[in-house]
Amino acid sequence: AMGGYGGYGMGCGSRETEQTEAGVHVTYEPSDKLSIDGDVHYSDDSDKTRTREEYQTFMDKTGDRFGERDDYSRNSGNSFSSNLNVRWKLDSLTIITFNTSNSYSDSKSSSYATEQSYIVPDSITMGESENYTKNNQFSTSNNLRMARNLGKERRSVSIAIGYSLNKGDGDGTNNSVTKYSDATPDLVIDQKRKTDTDNRTARFSASYNEPLGKNKILSLSYNFQKNTSDRGNDVRKKDPITGDYTLIDSAYARVTKTSYVNHNIRLRLQGGKYNDPWFYSISFGLNPVTSTSRVSLMDSLIEDITQTTLE
Repeated sequence: AMGGYGGYGMGCGSRETEQTEAGVHVTYEPSDKLSIDGDVHYSDDSDKTRTREEYQTFMDKTGDRFGERDDYSRNSGNSFSSNLNVRWKLDSLTIITFNTSNSYSDSKSSSYATEQSYIVPDSITMGESENYTKNNQFSTSNNLRMARNLGKERRSVSIAIGYSLNKGDGDGTNNSVTKYSDATPDLVIDQKRKTDTDNRTARFSASYNEPLGKNKILSLSYNFQKNTSDRGNDVRKKDPITGDYTLIDSAYARVTKTSYVNHNIRLRLQGGKYNDPWFYSISFGLNPVTSTSRVSLMDSLIEDITQTTLE
């Protein structure tokens, strides 16, 4: 608060929690060329919290402010996740590996709070707020790699591709009223929110290693990565005539789209063994990066930035 220089508070509260978990891990090796292992996990959680606080804020200009706050919240959710790893020795020179991780979760949370404070007993500020949120989230990450020895010791080639996705959506309400004892108008927030997120990453890499005599190796590698992120935040206010939540709250509603593209080309000469005192590594590379960011409100573009750098 303006003019404040400290304060103290005291409170009490209670909390109830419930949790359920289950999981299993499996390993399967039908031969010395193939191994598979994976696991699945499930959890269910919920908690209820109640707190009550009385406080005093020391003010050096208007007099101390006294207040009390009562909070109640409830949260619940469950999640499921799985992992799978496969290693396949195709022949004496080639190894293929694959791994995938996936998860899904949903959650709900609600809260209710009341608060009142005053500087003098007949000048009371009162507030009441209620919030509700529901979210769903899904993510997956997948990687495939092949490595092959080309016959000569340390001469090899490898190729890898990967893809990951993180997608979610949520709905919620935000309602609060603050009443003042003087002529200041009530501060009212009455919103409905809807959020959508979509984050994706695609990866590709290739490398080639060529031995140059004893303890020397020349490596050429290429790595590509593209990230895209879309986030929509739709916030609506109540139409005072119809009573429906159809009015866009322009202070909070946004659609944000970003992308990031990175190419990395590198040539490296390495000599000696890593722990030896005469170990050395010399590399040359190019790393062009392009990033874009677009922020809009409905059909109106607020920000549009594109940057390209070369490192």
